[in-house]
Amino acid sequence: TELGVLDALTGAADTSMITDEQVRERVAEGKVTEYATGATVDTERVLSARPDVVLTDGTENGAYPVLRRAGIPVVAVADWLESSPLAIAEWVKVLGVLTDTSAKAQEVFAGIAQRYNDLAAKARGAAVTDLLYGADFQGTWTVPGADSSSGRLITDAGGRWPWSDRAGNSVQLSFEEVVDRAGDQPIWLVSDNQWTSIADVLAVDPRYRNLKAVSSGQVWNANLAMGPSGGND
Repeated sequence: TELGVLDALTGAADTSMITDEQVRERVAEGKVTEYATGATVDTERVLSARPDVVLTDGTENGAYPVLRRAGIPVVAVADWLESSPLAIAEWVKVLGVLTDTSAKAQEVFAGIAQRYNDLAAKARGAAVTDLLYGADFQGTWTVPGADSSSGRLITDAGGRWPWSDRAGNSVQLSFEEVVDRAGDQPIWLVSDNQWTSIADVLAVDPRYRNLKAVSSGQVWNANLAMGPSGGND
């Protein structure tokens, strides 16, 4: 929507995950077709729609060679592989090239970079905030490594987390390791679409009560921009 070319969007993998109201209106009007659920791409539906290009997350799928042979380009938008928030945002320039709005994309990114850098400069003048990030999932607690975009975002916002000195994109830990080293962190940042209260947190795993942030109520969830069907922006 930032580039003003919403009409170019004619399909989406899973329309239930869309959060933007303008895009959801296009779905309701039948102007945006759902072509995949999970990892299953409806090849016939894509071929029937004949889009100029199919954008993917950069992982390969058995349907893509079929689309390529049919003359439909498949382009990877692998922004999730980037190591900084601004590098992720810069992928708008790729969309600019594809939609013949390069000048607008440059302008959009410049605005994002300016606002981001201004906020980061303010954060550098404030006291560092210690925090814990992530949550346990099936026995593994993943926290950002020093080279991750999440880690860079925390650092630029004036935060500091245990394991921030570990190289790489992420660090896999056990629940016990996290509690032992980071259980006293005053703030806990999570991203779980289902958690809206401390009670929800404890219902998933009562061991979370061993975290100081749970006891003090300083648990912050990244689910403010939820769509009506569960998508999280």
